[in-house]
Amino acid sequence: MWRLPTVNKLGQWLILSLWCSGAVAVVAGFTGVFYPWLSSLLILPAILIIAAAFHVFKIFPKFTKLEKSLGLLIGLWWFLHGLQVFTPETGFDALWYHLPLAKVVTNGHHFLGDPNFYQSFNPQFSDSIFYLGFAAAGELGAKLVAYLFGLGLILSSYLLSRNFLSRIHALLAMLLISSFQVISWQVSSFYIDVAKVFWEISALYFLLGKSRHSISKSSLVFGASLASKFFSVALLPTMTLIALMQKGKSAAINFVIVSLLLAVPFYWFSFAVSGNPFYSAFEHVGKLSQIGGTSSPLNYILLKTLQLLLLPFEVLLTREYTSPTLILLLPLMIMYWKKIRQNRQLFVLSLFTLTQLLIWWYLPPLSVRYALSGFVTATILMIYLLKKWWRERKINLKWLVIGLIVAGILFLPVRMAVVMRSSQYIFGLQSKEQYLQQFLDGNVDSVLKNWHHLE
Repeated sequence: MWRLPTVNKLGQWLILSLWCSGAVAVVAGFTGVFYPWLSSLLILPAILIIAAAFHVFKIFPKFTKLEKSLGLLIGLWWFLHGLQVFTPETGFDALWYHLPLAKVVTNGHHFLGDPNFYQSFNPQFSDSIFYLGFAAAGELGAKLVAYLFGLGLILSSYLLSRNFLSRIHALLAMLLISSFQVISWQVSSFYIDVAKVFWEISALYFLLGKSRHSISKSSLVFGASLASKFFSVALLPTMTLIALMQKGKSAAINFVIVSLLLAVPFYWFSFAVSGNPFYSAFEHVGKLSQIGGTSSPLNYILLKTLQLLLLPFEVLLTREYTSPTLILLLPLMIMYWKKIRQNRQLFVLSLFTLTQLLIWWYLPPLSVRYALSGFVTATILMIYLLKKWWRERKINLKWLVIGLIVAGILFLPVRMAVVMRSSQYIFGLQSKEQYLQQFLDGNVDSVLKNWHHLE
């Protein structure tokens, strides 16, 4: 009798199916055959997400009461996130260039390199998957792809966390991650940061695996991150070091080569059209009057180094909120550093987390979305170390669970308020123009009016 595959298998298939969708879409974009029928590539990832949800429903009765409660809270977060998919796009970057580029590519059936539109030289691996959704259902289709990546991220994060945490504590980690402001915002908007994080968490998950092909899968998946955003290059040395630690020198070399090969076509394309393989990155930096508000990069680095002790408080107070529990991470890491070094997988998780936190701290602007994968792994690591500290002091674990649940629902009223505002439009009590008028703030006005044809 046929049995539904495990969540582990479904998660791996989802990762690889999204990668294959992107690879085919990229080839089509470079060869001039990007046609709407290619949107059918998204059917398999969608089916796999549905199958994973069905698997959870099937085993749900076997969960403990606590696991059921956590599952329902996570489901509530994602229900609220999902409602935002059905509202008009209001994200600045989405309106400024992501959606216009999607329109250009789907209408012209190929990638465009226009020096007057510098974002067209960006690496577009993840964007091309959004283009598939746009080709099928316009703006709504692109937003549905964002939601698909969000669900994929939660699934891959859960798979990674199970290397370190019990099922209950892995669910607690997913509850905290689901409450991140960047997650709430981007899983219903055409931004590629969640897609980038999905590739990075998936690559780390494969690197920690023991299967014969884990290094190949990891290099391909991390290559998707490199081929989605130039920013990902900052993570390449750490991922290479992890590959070296986990699989050896030969595997690490292969990891670098395969990962870079996926990104090279985009930089060659940029060079062929503009004469600069990093045209988009140079243009973007050139538009910043000052790096981080200081007179020079050297001054900026010196200032950020002197302010390193403020990093935990910035994590706590950043307007792109994550979880207040993360302020505990660095003290816990200092306390358990000797034990972390003795556990290779735990050391790998710590190395990845610290690298991403430093990337977040040093590379302007200071935005959680540029190093979101580090905040995901920080959450897993924090719960692992906090649980260890808790047990050593023989404190009842139920108080830890209660505290983490409170942290996981702390920002739920904020999301509910957003949904209440959107419900007027979703249920037809407000016109599209009335809904969009709420977002005119002097910053997004021009791009919002241009895309949505507002007066």
